Amino acid sequence: MKQVTYKSIFFPGVKDVGQYIGMAWNYDHALLISTKPYDTYTEAQKELKEKCAQMGVELRWYDGEYKWDKVTEQIVPR
Repeated sequence: MKQVTYKSIFFPGVKDVGQYIGMAWNYDHALLISTKPYDTYTEAQKELKEKCAQMGVELRWYDGEYKWDKVTEQIVPR
């Protein structure tokens, strides 16, 4: 089974569309998987696990939880 690195990204101040997005990737296999925005980390993680199972990949390396920094306009560790 192919393994993917994953992270969760928190977007503060966007509660009307959801604040958490899950992302997973494996550059060697050209894989990029993401979720739609959710209000909770748990919901985003659930969809990410489901999508990975459908694609036959395994969440393996956790790259941490990140947030969107509005000042620098970058994703930074939370």
